[in-house]
Amino acid sequence: TIEWIPFSKFTNIKYLAKGGFGTVFKAVWIDGYIIGFDYQKNIWKRRAQIDVCLKSLDNSKDIKKEFLEEVKNQHNHEGNSAIAIYGITKNPKDSNYMMVMEYAKQGSLRKLLDSKYSKLDWTSKIANLYYIASGLNKIHESKLVHKDFYSGNIVNKNMFSSYITDFGLCKPVLQDSSSKALFGVLLYIAPEVLYAHGNKYTQKSDIYSFG
Repeated sequence: TIEWIPFSKFTNIKYLAKGGFGTVFKAVWIDGYIIGFDYQKNIWKRRAQIDVCLKSLDNSKDIKKEFLEEVKNQHNHEGNSAIAIYGITKNPKDSNYMMVMEYAKQGSLRKLLDSKYSKLDWTSKIANLYYIASGLNKIHESKLVHKDFYSGNIVNKNMFSSYITDFGLCKPVLQDSSSKALFGVLLYIAPEVLYAHGNKYTQKSDIYSFG
């Protein structure tokens, strides 16, 4: 369930990282997400006091179609493919909208590989590869292209399960790009995308990034 969450419901907000399109924070959601309905008390039952990730989108004072598309795509693939998204809030300091997502304790896959590679056994490595490949396959089965697929946009709740995030550039396969701008991390961008100045993103481009 995607819900509107008042910003006052978050506490212990801490800066985590700055990306190309926004800023990421860690926070505690006081109420927590819905787990059911109490028919006797006529109220929602919630898992309270949980850590969450707040992704602030730059220049999002006016909510746009692209923002809602990102929320929809991530929500449609949450579970085994993508990290869960709980709702939307708005930062009163800068009026930018924020996505409220499940907090991944181990951070990005890039961070995990940099800091704990020696602790990853072969079982964990293969499990991570399976989760990533399975998640990307489900995105492609939905006729979508991620377009920004790299280790910084994959997060880990533990040492052996990886989840895809950041669906901001995710688009339908047949949708033409109106911009020839390049996005993403250079080392993960397919040669045909570089050659076409960003106008040839395909599912094959995602697979190149995975490789």
